[in-house]
Amino acid sequence: MIKLIIKKFIKNNEETTNSKIKEKYGILSGVLGIICNIILFGIKLTIGLLINAFSIVSDAINNLTDSFSSIVSIISAKLSNKSPDKNHPFGHGRIEYIATLIVSFVIILLGFELLVTSIEKIINPNNSSLIINNSTWIMIIILTISLLIKIWMFSYNRYIAKKINSTLIKATSIDSIIDALITFVLILSLVCGLLWFPNKYVYIDAILSCFVAIFIFYNGIKIIKNTANILIGKSINQEDKEKIKNIILNDKNILGYHDLLVHEYGIDNKFASVHVEIDSNMNILEAHEIIDKIEKKCYELTKIYLTIHVDPIDINSNEYQKIKMQIDYYLKPFKHVTFHDLRIVNKNNQKQILVDLILSFEIKDDEKNKIISILKNNIDPNYDLQVNVINQFVD
Repeated sequence: MIKLIIKKFIKNNEETTNSKIKEKYGILSGVLGIICNIILFGIKLTIGLLINAFSIVSDAINNLTDSFSSIVSIISAKLSNKSPDKNHPFGHGRIEYIATLIVSFVIILLGFELLVTSIEKIINPNNSSLIINNSTWIMIIILTISLLIKIWMFSYNRYIAKKINSTLIKATSIDSIIDALITFVLILSLVCGLLWFPNKYVYIDAILSCFVAIFIFYNGIKIIKNTANILIGKSINQEDKEKIKNIILNDKNILGYHDLLVHEYGIDNKFASVHVEIDSNMNILEAHEIIDKIEKKCYELTKIYLTIHVDPIDINSNEYQKIKMQIDYYLKPFKHVTFHDLRIVNKNNQKQILVDLILSFEIKDDEKNKIISILKNNIDPNYDLQVNVINQFVD
């Protein structure tokens, strides 16, 4: 059904890399969410008030807050697609992550409120009682229909989230399946109350609601954690890293690479930088052509804007190879330690060795000082060794 709706309202819907098409998908998801949740709010509020089932009234209010989440989704789709400007040269794609956090906090708030209410009902079960009459089974059937609507909402949101790779709509789909679970628990508690435990309905209702509340709370925290990792600046995923690595090293002129960094400003707005090593005897125009080719190929295959810094290496120098072998030898006993940017230069009639020493964050200051001391005391004393220490995760 969702495919027919998409075909009806979104022209050129297969162009999911187009920002305007992605915006339309986001708006469609939000509008459908508002319509469905308002209908569900009306149905559940009416049933809850008629049979005096507080959990159903709470679920109705939950559907109303979901309408707010859908509004957030629409606003996010519009704002995150804004073009870059003077103050935001990388665009506004991270607005989607902020909106996802908002939805996550709503989910957590819902879980907390439901948990508190359920515990209160367990402590004071006499404050409410189930009103049973001939129409109760009809209301259960209506609630079952609302359950199917929520399952459909989960299905179409998951489909759209995968289609346009949206963290916000993925969070919304999770919220929908949680709502479906809540409704299922409400139906189950009603049936149990009608058939077997009419005098214990309030207990059943409250206890089941507690389990649902904990599940809601857990999922809200999980979404916040995943989204916050992106905003804080998580490391590049292994799949993208391997793609970039293969693109770089597939060129026979590249001797090695290091310091690969990726910054994300939205799902399809990633920027990367990397240092590559090339023969220092290569013509500068030839080197530029090689680098330019790699950058373009990287964007074609990964949609990541790559900027490359060139480190010239004098691979034909016996002096260079000798120093490199010495440093390799003395660093070999230490785990999570590498080096690059090895250069030998003349400065004030003194030969200098310049090298970047890459230490993992796991290495403490004492071990760092020990490593530097070993290098300075054992590398050829005719050279002035200058070590630049860089802390980062070492593969």
